[in-house]
Amino acid sequence: GEFEVLALQASLRKAQMQNHSLEMTLEQKTKEIDELTRICDDLISKMEKI
Repeated sequence: GEFEVLALQASLRKAQMQNHSLEMTLEQKTKEIDELTRICDDLISKMEKI
């Protein structure tokens, strides 16, 4: 019935919002990892010069 359709639409919207949130988190974590990798590479290259 109509109620079931509305419930499914609400569930879908919730899932889409969760997915979007996860995508944003993933993007942020990827940036953090890139930054840490850059810092580590920098430290390694400095250590090699010593």
